Amino acid sequence: MSCSNSETCGKHKDKKGLGYSPDEVLNPCLDDPDRFLRFYANGHVEPARGISEADKRRANETIRVFNLNAPSLVERRKNVLCAWEWLKNSSSDK
Repeated sequence: MSCSNSETCGKHKDKKGLGYSPDEVLNPCLDDPDRFLRFYANGHVEPARGISEADKRRANETIRVFNLNAPSLVERRKNVLCAWEWLKNSSSDK
C-alpha cells in the first residue's frame, strides 16, 4: 500500500528517516509486527499496549522512520477498512 510512495516506507526512510540505528526499528523477518504495533479503525498505527518500554521505543521509532502515520497511509487504511466492513455487511445480508 505504501512502498511506491516517496513519503512513506523505505523511500521515506532513505530520504528523511535518518539518524536511527537498525537495532532500534522492527525487522519484520525477526519481529512479529502484530506484537509491537496496533492498527486502529481511524487508520492510525500506535505501539501495542502492554509491551515493555524498550519495545515501545522500537515501535515508535519504526512508526517514525517509515512514516507509518503519514496522512496518505492513514486515509488508505481507513478506506480499506470501510470497504472490508461494507463487503462483510453486504455478504451477511444474503
